[in-house]
Amino acid sequence: MESGERKKHFWHPPLWKWALVLALLGCAEFLFLWRRPAAPVKVELLPFTDLPPAWDGSQPWMVISPIAGDGAMRFKVAIEMVKPSVRHDAPVNDFVVNLRNGNFKLRQTDLFAGEPQASRLDAAVDEIHDRFGTTLLTRASLLPRTLGGTGPPRGTRQR
Repeated sequence: MESGERKKHFWHPPLWKWALVLALLGCAEFLFLWRRPAAPVKVELLPFTDLPPAWDGSQPWMVISPIAGDGAMRFKVAIEMVKPSVRHDAPVNDFVVNLRNGNFKLRQTDLFAGEPQASRLDAAVDEIHDRFGTTLLTRASLLPRTLGGTGPPRGTRQR
């Protein structure tokens, strides 16, 4: 088809397209003229006198703990309401099963007890300081904090 014929057919679409346009205009007019309710429904809120429940976040858990002693390994099993926490007063060595959703965890806080050991990174940084001096490397935690997230100007050294 040539461009002249294409333009000619563009301005004279088939009859079904005109019918669709008229149907959509009819639907729009119906929705515009349709009677709405005179006043919105009024919702009455009743007074609430009960206090909200005091919940500390605890959930029912089945706690399985080993019992220290000689001979065969023995366990203590209890169902307790365990309050979520990250800190414990004593080392924990428990296997727990959440009774609400079936999650299970092995909790062992004694893995983190004891004297903190120097990491290999700290040992490497200390060795670099011994060989080349303390001005070569600076820990990021020792850099000054500035507003806007910009660091020290390029070419300057922190001492």
